[in-house]
Amino acid sequence: MGVLMVTVNDHDIDACSDLLFQLGARAIEEQPASAPERDVDLNRSADTARTTLVAGFESDTMALHARSLINERWPGRLEDTGSESQWRDAWLQHLKPITTAGFTISAPWHDVERASGHTPIIIDPGRAFGSGHHPTTRLCLQALVDQVKPTSRVLDVGCGTGVLSIAAAAQGAAAVVGLDLNHDVLTVAQANIEHNQVDHVVTVSDEPIGDDASGMQSDRFDIVVANIVIGDLRPLVPQLEQACESTLIMSGFYEHQLDSLLSNISFTLDDQASLDGWACAVLRR
Repeated sequence: MGVLMVTVNDHDIDACSDLLFQLGARAIEEQPASAPERDVDLNRSADTARTTLVAGFESDTMALHARSLINERWPGRLEDTGSESQWRDAWLQHLKPITTAGFTISAPWHDVERASGHTPIIIDPGRAFGSGHHPTTRLCLQALVDQVKPTSRVLDVGCGTGVLSIAAAAQGAAAVVGLDLNHDVLTVAQANIEHNQVDHVVTVSDEPIGDDASGMQSDRFDIVVANIVIGDLRPLVPQLEQACESTLIMSGFYEHQLDSLLSNISFTLDDQASLDGWACAVLRR
């Protein structure tokens, strides 16, 4: 039996548990997070309550595969895997190239044949979110393909690996800002941006959106994309609307959560899409 330990903020318990069950968990137990796990950087405030979900799988292989996906949003550890370096070597076996929304996304160590007509994006995920595999990332990639124009100024809130920022630049955006509050994540994003040779278009920032001191308060973007869990997305909606001149793309939530999310938004729903139970909304000012 494989046992996966996943530490989440309390408002993410239901979303994470749902995903763990979708990935094959047979049972999940909730435990108070231990002191070291409470100190894990989840891009949240230090006083946020956290819980460890103990998920049991039929095998270590199933648990490892689940972590390869869960780790994009929530830190986790496989109880019987051994050292972190051993886990990373094993996890990379699950990280395969993917073709989606007209892009071929792969890691630097992959040897892949580019699909004809597809734009290559090279992503080393490190510990950041956005390898291209998660349904919300794929939904946002397609939305960007449909919305980005040569004159577009794009803000990518919670940029993670930078995959959406890089995709927007590849689609011809005039300027892109990738925003993330985790400096270590921004280091990953910056490396990926440079590797994909779009650093003349994409810049990164760790300044909170809506912060008067950051300059983001008065900056307006033609397109704002936010692919973050609903617990963080919902309170950010006013700042996202303020920063958006025209088109707001949001994902990171389940289909059944869309209506409640839209109830607090002044923008008009223009389009929506779903994949594997996850949803993406495109809204207009």
